[in-house]
Amino acid sequence: MFKIIKNFNWIILSSFLCIFMGIVTFLTFINEGFVPLTDQNLQNLLIIDIFLLLLFFTLIFKKTKKYFKSSNS
Repeated sequence: MFKIIKNFNWIILSSFLCIFMGIVTFLTFINEGFVPLTDQNLQNLLIIDIFLLLLFFTLIFKKTKKYFKSSNS
């Protein structure tokens, strides 16, 4: 089981980053966070969120593709 978790370390790290940035964006959205609520700050946070989500789903897709390819061979 630890070998499986070791293979997914980048996916786990990116998921925690996505969750953390989502919380920061939400707190900024309600004007209670570390970042002041301005249009530019909110736009930057949302761009970072989108980039992290794309990275997360790309990592999941690549790992899934790798495991399906190795199990079929």
